[in-house]
Amino acid sequence: MSTDFLQPNLEDLQQDVISLLKKIEELMYRASNLLISDPSGKKYAGFQKEVVDAKKNVEDLELVMAIVAPMKAGKSTIINAIVGQDILPSRASAMTTLPTEIILRSDKAQPVLVLKPNTISCLKRTLSTLQQKIKTNGLNQAVTKMAKYPHLTSLIPKIQDGFSIQSEIGGLEGIKQTLTDLNDIVRVCTVLEPLIDPLNQEYFDVPCIYTPFWKATDAGQSKFLGNLVIVDTPGPN
Repeated sequence: MSTDFLQPNLEDLQQDVISLLKKIEELMYRASNLLISDPSGKKYAGFQKEVVDAKKNVEDLELVMAIVAPMKAGKSTIINAIVGQDILPSRASAMTTLPTEIILRSDKAQPVLVLKPNTISCLKRTLSTLQQKIKTNGLNQAVTKMAKYPHLTSLIPKIQDGFSIQSEIGGLEGIKQTLTDLNDIVRVCTVLEPLIDPLNQEYFDVPCIYTPFWKATDAGQSKFLGNLVIVDTPGPN
């Protein structure tokens, strides 16, 4: 008995899904425009954006997997094990405050951390706010206020002196140190300026790490193997 009919053509299947999502996108667009004066119009515009994002994932053959667990449950450790590199910082005290995407690509030779312009702008505003707070109240008071978090106190003078944020950082050690500093800046802000949003989340784009994962042995199939994106998340507690 032939089972050829059970073997899907991946390229045709991909195109079928993209075509279906395009039709759904058009329906959401029409609904949002017809209901533009109604509050539900925004809801359909939001649905349209979700469909556009889903369509791009299918076009890129990209699977997004979020790792969610309480603080200190080992999320970063699990991701490091999946990636096969010690790429995310970890320590005894809580680390992750910034959701971070780890994009595994077979065409990458070395890992690189990419910070988008919106991310850099948000972090620079937070740094400016902290510098003003330290200048107004004094370095000693800021260090005293952080006494419950001794692993963060060494960052206070660094913030006061000025902190350079680059758009691209290469190498494992550079990536880990940068992510440690950025996560800790957010934690310092929640202590020294608890009433402000350190990320201005309406405009914040999560940091992305592009890193090698595996190499396909069959060149003819490699373009259909797709990419895996893992999202490291802050603990909900």
